[in-house]
Amino acid sequence: MNQFVVFATPAFDFNVTLGYLASALRTEKLLMDRGFSSGHILVGGDPYLAKVRNVLVTRALREYPDMTDFFFLDADIEWPAEAVMRLLDHP
Repeated sequence: MNQFVVFATPAFDFNVTLGYLASALRTEKLLMDRGFSSGHILVGGDPYLAKVRNVLVTRALREYPDMTDFFFLDADIEWPAEAVMRLLDHP
């Protein structure tokens, strides 16, 4: 079974930072190089984080039935793409 990774981001002000975007693009490149499928869900405009996270999970389960892995990523962070791959490679 191929891995299908979904990234979910709450973005209260409907924006992500340049660091987030750069990290997402680097991560997508590594995923594509390894043959992984991926999807992104962003929800903006709601100040209630717990509610937004519930919406994100619900949407991921409905929109990506083949999902094998799920990440919450805040709109104002950046990360090393290699760290995502290490998590995905871990049994």
